[in-house]
Amino acid sequence: MRIGSYILNAFKIKSDNKTFSGLWATGFCCFAAIGFINPFLPWLLKSSLNYVEIGIIYMVSLISPVLLQTLWGTLTDRIGRRMIIIFVTIGASIVSALYPYASSFIHFLILGLLWTTFLSATVTATPALAMDIAGSMNVGRLFGRYRISGSIGWIISTAVSGLITYSFGINTLFYLAAILFLLSAIVVKVFVNDQPMIKSENKKGNFSRLIRNKNFLVFLLTIFMANISAITFSPFLSLYIGKLGSDPGVSDVIVGLAFSVAAMAEVPCMIYSGALSDKIGRKPLIIAALLVYPLRLFLYTLVSNPTLILPIQLLHGLTYGVFYVTTIAFVSDIALEGRGTALGLYNSASSGGSAAGSAIAGIISGSYMPPLAGLVNMYLFMTAFSFIPVLLFAFIAKETLKNAHTQ
Repeated sequence: MRIGSYILNAFKIKSDNKTFSGLWATGFCCFAAIGFINPFLPWLLKSSLNYVEIGIIYMVSLISPVLLQTLWGTLTDRIGRRMIIIFVTIGASIVSALYPYASSFIHFLILGLLWTTFLSATVTATPALAMDIAGSMNVGRLFGRYRISGSIGWIISTAVSGLITYSFGINTLFYLAAILFLLSAIVVKVFVNDQPMIKSENKKGNFSRLIRNKNFLVFLLTIFMANISAITFSPFLSLYIGKLGSDPGVSDVIVGLAFSVAAMAEVPCMIYSGALSDKIGRKPLIIAALLVYPLRLFLYTLVSNPTLILPIQLLHGLTYGVFYVTTIAFVSDIALEGRGTALGLYNSASSGGSAAGSAIAGIISGSYMPPLAGLVNMYLFMTAFSFIPVLLFAFIAKETLKNAHTQ
């Protein structure tokens, strides 16, 4: 298959760079671990909590990263990426192993806070290191090829997670994730080195400089608003599939496959969109991806058979694959120096939107009976809301690629 050749090219770019290969392997392990947990964590929560409590868990656990991610980013700019990645992946391993022993709202709240805090540091430090390797040229192209490591790991783990849950129980997924996070930390320790960073000659700090950039602030607001609806592509979708299905065993398999199919759609989109954005700019691709949000959300409300969710998941290639790679390239254009701080602000906006979206989705879903009606109405609301970030970015944000070397 052609995709196979693209995967090989991901290594070919930096075949002599041990750090790039190690970073690729670490991305694979981390996202394989997350792929075991994310689709089924809502089911573990549902065994002890109601929809409103689940919404609160996700909202509160995502507030902590809002406050910490900029700090994580600043720390990576000052002390390097490597040690932070090792520390947080070990932390994620411990939290993953503890999840099966939680049984109350407080237990899940504490673990949720720790889980998202550690993961938020990972998704700030590893992209920053990937961009350090890229330097200032063809950032979209190289980052897209690095990021497919996570997609491939996610595809494999989500594809088998439903069968593992059905055969061995949901707790097994969390133990497997703990092993993969620990393996990721070992890979970083052995193979990954910090790279030279582009130093700022600006006397103002990176944070101060970035928050004075009006284009970057519009971008952050877009990210915040987009993630209000995007959070419903994950935990609430698992709950939705469970309510659509009548056979728990079948629902187990479909939940895993739904996330696996979505990740399969990411791979070619990440490969092509990164290189394409280097040629035509970031803004057209970001707008195109945002326009698919309301379509995907609305299609969820039309299905009555959980199997029909699977073809809808192919749109994830646009709503995540294209969107994530091009928005990261957008950040890199604005902040050739201080990338860790910029990515921290980006992830803070993302987590803030996810936290707000979790609360809104939980309240709407829990306000109707039966629960399926609540989930349908929640997706209808998110469909309408998701048009707002499209309009904001299309009419106010400015293209960054032409200024990539002068920011």
